[in-house]
Amino acid sequence: MITAVIVAKGRAEQTIRTLDSLEKYNLDFLVVEEGFTEEEHVAVSRYTPWIYTRELSGEGLAGALNAAAELAKTDDIFVMYPGETVGQMNMEELFEAVEQHPGQMGLVHRISAPTEEEEQPEEELVARIYNRTRYTFTGEDKPKLSPMEETVAGSFVADAVIWEAMPDPEISDIAFQESRLEEFLSRHAGADLGEARPEIQREAAELIFQTGRACYLQREYENAAEYFGMGLSFDELDVSAPFVEEMVVDFGYALIYSGQTKQALVLEAVYENFDKSADFLYLMGMIYRSNGRSAEAMEEYKKATGCAASRKKGVNSYLAHYRMGELWSDAEQVEKAKKEFEACGDYEPARERLEELSL
Repeated sequence: MITAVIVAKGRAEQTIRTLDSLEKYNLDFLVVEEGFTEEEHVAVSRYTPWIYTRELSGEGLAGALNAAAELAKTDDIFVMYPGETVGQMNMEELFEAVEQHPGQMGLVHRISAPTEEEEQPEEELVARIYNRTRYTFTGEDKPKLSPMEETVAGSFVADAVIWEAMPDPEISDIAFQESRLEEFLSRHAGADLGEARPEIQREAAELIFQTGRACYLQREYENAAEYFGMGLSFDELDVSAPFVEEMVVDFGYALIYSGQTKQALVLEAVYENFDKSADFLYLMGMIYRSNGRSAEAMEEYKKATGCAASRKKGVNSYLAHYRMGELWSDAEQVEKAKKEFEACGDYEPARERLEELSL
């Protein structure tokens, strides 16, 4: 038997969606939660009696997942995140694979939801099945399975597909986010927020960002850009706050997608604050290219590939190489273009471009 483990911090509706997609499979379910109401607890208990309330606020996700695994009735664990759904899974083959690969991590196919109309859903193999006596999660808020002993190694690919959680309805609800912002502004009516304390400016900027983000997710890019620009206008805004980088990057894309490519060059003013961010460097490449500044775009994409991590998958690897390949192709530098497309690995658009250049 395998236990499906879900750690949910006040996300009962998404947890139920995940449990509903798992219900037809022969699995034990275990939920560790914080913030469920009594009604939500009852709703989740329809799927499993194993619901544990735990203080998660001061604990990283890796620690919470490890604690949840300790509560499971089996050693073999299948991790799902709230809102994810199972697209397909052959339990007979899964049990057989776990038996044939004792102690190894099981990889499942995770398919993302496209964020833009022209994007195709991306598929990646992620480690979600493991034996709790052999592996533990490390990395706090970006958990990664790590072996407990040096002798443990290897992985197998399970015949299972899970779909990424769609954006939380509240996050993409423009009216809801606007009402939260209006409530905040009414509490500070008559005050000059530009002269407010840094913590007040941060709260205002974060609410403005969330309102802009809702517009962005609904593809109302012009409105999103307006909100993002407003949120970035505070003098006392701490640029190291995680949401600020996200707002800067989304601001740039919102300007591009709404046809305001020249206006997007305004982000040059904050370049030195984010010049170590792959997401920002890749964005600047997009902005320069949209403004006909190909050499500068090439340089930004190249810098992005030197970054170890990114928020958006691929901007520090295959996507940046693909954009450089396009630029070399535009300049009729075929061999250099091929080299960049080859660096994209299995990225299908790059493979197609390679085939075209080989004709």
